[in-house]
Amino acid sequence: MEIENSLVVKTVRFSNAQANIADAQVLLVDSIGMLSRLYRYGEFAYVGGALGKGLHNILEAACYGVPIFFGNKNYEKFPEAIDLIMRGGAFEVGSYPELKSKYELLHNRPENFLLACEVTQQYVKENLGATRKIMEYCQKFLTL
Repeated sequence: MEIENSLVVKTVRFSNAQANIADAQVLLVDSIGMLSRLYRYGEFAYVGGALGKGLHNILEAACYGVPIFFGNKNYEKFPEAIDLIMRGGAFEVGSYPELKSKYELLHNRPENFLLACEVTQQYVKENLGATRKIMEYCQKFLTL
């Protein structure tokens, strides 16, 4: 309840959601295994883990072309995080004021938002074909 009480907009927890949740502005996902399918409904994504042991999968959000925010620790070992930061599709943040400031730069300037969306979509397109590359690599060892 602390999260819901701290927000000034209507929220709903997924576990308590009824068929009609259209008037809610924030959906709190409190179930495991659904997040990768829910990014398509958002305009922005905040991906957890990078304020603790390590960043969770940001490519799931990037597939849907949304700007991505995450913590400012323990993300350096993820090349996609570095690449997306450098290109302007992802943003590391260390505090709420920093998140708010970077969010407002996107929210208040549509050209920045659209550029960030394009960056995440393009990054995914540029890196398609991993399965083919892996299979080609493995094929070398299977035909010996």
